[in-house]
Amino acid sequence: MGGEQSATFRDFRSRMARGFQALQDSAEKIIIIVEMMLMGQSDLPCFEGGRSLIKQLKDRLFPNGRRLDREDSNRHVDGLIAESVNNWRTRCYDSAQYCM
Repeated sequence: MGGEQSATFRDFRSRMARGFQALQDSAEKIIIIVEMMLMGQSDLPCFEGGRSLIKQLKDRLFPNGRRLDREDSNRHVDGLIAESVNNWRTRCYDSAQYCM
């Protein structure tokens, strides 16, 4: 993307923040759908966590236990990006993608 200071990276950061805000706008519906799927298809590997899976989903969609305003949402996404930018797992995954 041209590095953390590039226009492309700034655009990525902005789009991530807007995407997270959109997720929060529909979070209740997403959670209800996942709960319904868990009740009907609990034998699927993706639902191995059971009810704790729903709690984890809620924690990800509402990191402070509530819907974030725009400013807090931007800070949250910036924090997630900062954690992953130079993470060794991210670098390994990027290298694997480049080779493929």
